[in-house]
Amino acid sequence: MRTTYSVVALAGLGLGILLMAWTLGSRTTQNQTQRLRQSAALIVEQPRAHRYLITSIGAPLTPFLVDQLQTGQRQQNPSFRNPFTRLRHDSSDAVQKGLPEPMSDELRCLNAIRALAYLGTNAAGAVRALIPFLHDERFAPDAAHALASIGPNAREAVPHLAAVLDDQVPWAATALGNIGPAAVKAIPALEYARSNAIAEGPGWFRREVEKALEKIRAAKSQ
Repeated sequence: MRTTYSVVALAGLGLGILLMAWTLGSRTTQNQTQRLRQSAALIVEQPRAHRYLITSIGAPLTPFLVDQLQTGQRQQNPSFRNPFTRLRHDSSDAVQKGLPEPMSDELRCLNAIRALAYLGTNAAGAVRALIPFLHDERFAPDAAHALASIGPNAREAVPHLAAVLDDQVPWAATALGNIGPAAVKAIPALEYARSNAIAEGPGWFRREVEKALEKIRAAKSQ
């Protein structure tokens, strides 16, 4: 009988330890999420100044930066809203004059894209979110740069990168070259872009296209 009670007690103790561990783990996860959210909010203010922080955190930062790219949702997301925005609305004119201007949604979005470019291959989870920005001239060069930094894992963006070659978007051809063999279907678009660049386009764009063609063909032959 005493043995049975001991077994039950040990089982209860084990269950208690598991529940405690789960609770602590849950709190740890919540704390980590909060820290990542705060880091992302800080980074989008000045991504260049926080390059070390971006590379130190790595891939876990990606979904929090992707949240910045959801078109039309930035004003509805209090987690990333600039705290000075509310202060300006709730404060007197004298106080408002001493507060910095709140960051525009456009600049916040642009900075998030630039931060993803600093993340490089760790930003692979952001490819689908970056694609729409290739078709907006305000963001296209930076979006292409981010995709170029991601490299082969940006293969989903190949048709979209090929489509913006006609607009001579900087980094678009480089992104295709960095994607490698998965960008083979973009070769006709690259060749057409090179022909146009030879005829009337800028030299930098022609060189970028030619280098991309070399990289894709070299990777294909391996």
